[in-house]
Formats: sequence, structure tokens, C-alpha cells
Amino acid sequence: MDAPASRRLDPDQTFIERVRRSAEAVLGDSPTGREVRALCDEHQQSREALLSDRTGGAMVIAVVGATGQGKSWLIRQFIKDPSIAVAIPSGNDAAGVTERLIWVGPTSPRDLDSLHERYLHCPASLMEPMGIPYLLLDAPGATDDRRQVADVAKRALSLATALI
Repeated sequence: MDAPASRRLDPDQTFIERVRRSAEAVLGDSPTGREVRALCDEHQQSREALLSDRTGGAMVIAVVGATGQGKSWLIRQFIKDPSIAVAIPSGNDAAGVTERLIWVGPTSPRDLDSLHERYLHCPASLMEPMGIPYLLLDAPGATDDRRQVADVAKRALSLATALI
């Protein structure tokens, strides 16, 4: 006989589902109920990102923060080739603002979402040495007024090994 669905799920997934069901039962569609369900969704997305190693074990250094604080400029400082560095948009004007996650490094992450992510190939020899394989991840501003762009920025938090 098959185990019940709750037993087939791992303990963390079971917990998320229990919290979600409890929030629906007790809090319904109230603002607090919606917030608890949104937190469950965020937890699930972060967990899935952590469990799926998209980078083949390379360290992911994500630069995150408020809009217009120099995240892209900082990413450029790791890159020795000016032709690659200039491909990273930078600035506060509409042409320079980062709207997608930009991966930079010697290998592309698996399952690249071309709507929300972009990959720039940069051989390790043209990046500042760190003693281990790494990818840089330039995130849009977390304070962007556009919810979709800010959500993309938040996604970088779950993809990173190290945050700057």
C-alpha cells in the first residue's frame, strides 16, 4: 500500500504545506493569511533554488542592494576584460538600470530563464582570481518601484553562496 501524500514529501515540504493549510483555515483571506501564504511561497522558492545546484558547484557571489548604489560597477571591478565589463548595464537612467539577473563567469548556470536572467561569458583567466571557481550575479535594485524587477532582485538572495 502507498504511503499517504504527506509521508512521501520530505519533512520541510510537509511543514510548509501544514503552515499553508493552517493559515487558510484560521486566517482565511485576511491580509495576515495572505502574508503567511506569501511567506510560504517565498520559502518554497528559496528552498528549491538551494536544492537545485545550477552552477555545478561554483561559488555564486551576488551583489544586492538598493537601486543606484553601484552594484553593477562593483561587478565590473572583478572583470579584467573591458569589452565584457561594458556589457553590464550600469546607471540610474532607463538605459543603464539592471532589470534582470546578470550572471558573469566561465560557465552558464543551468536552466537560464531568459526572461529574468542573462549570462555573459567571461573566462576565469579574465576575472580576478579567488582561488576557487565562481560566478558573479548582478541583481536589479531591491528598491525598484516595479514589483517584478524587485522580485527578481529578491531571487538573487536564494541563488547566492555569498552576498555583497
